Amino acid sequence: MCVLALVLLLPAAAHASDMDVALSRLRIVSGNPGCPATAELSYCPANAAFERLVSELAVTLAQPVSHGAASLGSRGFYLGVSSTGTPISATQRYWATGTVGDVRGADWNATPDALLVWNRLELRKGLPFGLELGSSIGQGIDTSMWVFGGELKWALLEGFHSGAGQLPDLAVRGTMQTTLGSRQLSLQTNTVDVTLSKPFVVGEHYRVTPFAALALLFVRASTGRIDLTPDVNAFACKPAAASGAHNGASTTTGSVPQCTSGDATTQADVQNYATFEPVSQTRTRMFLGVEGAEHWFTMSLAFAFDLTTPTLNASTPNDGFTTTLPHQFSLHLALGARY
Repeated sequence: MCVLALVLLLPAAAHASDMDVALSRLRIVSGNPGCPATAELSYCPANAAFERLVSELAVTLAQPVSHGAASLGSRGFYLGVSSTGTPISATQRYWATGTVGDVRGADWNATPDALLVWNRLELRKGLPFGLELGSSIGQGIDTSMWVFGGELKWALLEGFHSGAGQLPDLAVRGTMQTTLGSRQLSLQTNTVDVTLSKPFVVGEHYRVTPFAALALLFVRASTGRIDLTPDVNAFACKPAAASGAHNGASTTTGSVPQCTSGDATTQADVQNYATFEPVSQTRTRMFLGVEGAEHWFTMSLAFAFDLTTPTLNASTPNDGFTTTLPHQFSLHLALGARY
């Protein structure tokens, strides 16, 4: 199991980070719609492009529903690996300008990945009263970002599989997940989901459990101050010679050293540091899947898709973007051992 985990996680670390976000490129030239023309300002943050990019990115790394509703039991333990693939709108301009690409020094990504894949190592422990506690760690292929998550699940109804009580298992779950590895972006994805499932015994040794889940995905994204002109060093200014006497002679009180005339551009460049508008969104998603088990080995496959997409808050006149977000879908595969 540990070897399989390394096989899934290491390729992401070995690749160059072509799909790392490059928020300094999501900018509007001063004087264009969405950015006022001023002498000091060269660019403004493209908030509409940023909102679309992080919304799609959040779906690709969100915690999936990959198992039936029944709990592991108070002594149960699960260790597994999983992989989630989600197509993105790679032809949209915000992915080309907002990611690093494979040509270092270029100002855009000529070939953004059309499919983002996140691999995880997962751990879950059963508790009394149908409760279950879990954690996970994962990384995206072609990114430097890591995701760390925790979850709490409560199996409200389980075990009624014979006689008059042939009812499906029912569970509710809450997850919290955050990202690390990007100096420019802070992204959190939290979910609340309800799962229904029904186990079937096949051939005395196999258990097959179809499941369906309805999930609310909450996306929160923010940035620090982003340098929209990373090729210009705003702090390379050399102070001009101070006027006035030295060695005890009087000088002008409160005077501030000024840049020499040759450094006026770098002095004004501090105006090109900006913070993107925070993103707060909610998506409604549906999961349909099946879980199979033989003794201690389990495997599950799930398909997820958006039922609703959030309303966009940021917009830029004549930017060419659609007024709605795309409905995204994901395919999730999990392998593990259950004790």
